Amino acid sequence: MCLASCGIDAAVMQALAPGLAHLPWFDTLDLFDNPLGSNGAVALAPSLPTMTSLVELRLSRCVIRSDGAVALARGLSSLTQLLALNMRSNDVGAEGMVALALAIARLRRLKARQLGGNPFGNAGASALAAALPLLTHATRLSMSHCGFDAEGAAALAQGLASMPCRESLNLSGNLLGPQGAEALAAC
Repeated sequence: MCLASCGIDAAVMQALAPGLAHLPWFDTLDLFDNPLGSNGAVALAPSLPTMTSLVELRLSRCVIRSDGAVALARGLSSLTQLLALNMRSNDVGAEGMVALALAIARLRRLKARQLGGNPFGNAGASALAAALPLLTHATRLSMSHCGFDAEGAAALAQGLASMPCRESLNLSGNLLGPQGAEALAAC
């Protein structure tokens, strides 16, 4: 189901979410570029566990923030068929990424994660790094412009070294420094 750029805000999502819970056969939910906000994400979260066929979830540019990410994380972990998660540019900070990383660790089939443009910094990068070795099908990771430095890069390098499959890694716009670059080059 593609509902990209439809002006869906928190009030519309509160009306829409109960109906989404009765549509378990959809394999894609695309809410790109809607002003959901954290309240819209909170409204969507309880419907996620019923979407058992979902393989792709697109929530880029939805202004979800950390509160919304924490709520979504509760529902995300039950999406065992999910292959791709796109949460770019949602103003998700460290608290939100820590919650998402815990949920992502349970999504063993997840291949691609687009998390760039969220200012989660070193704490978020470290939390996600801990989940990477558990993602046996993961091939793509995008964490551009996330506000981490050499510390976050070193944590990611440890996680990436244990990740079985790697095809694409985007860390552009982060201040890796010589130490971070060296750590990443060694994995």
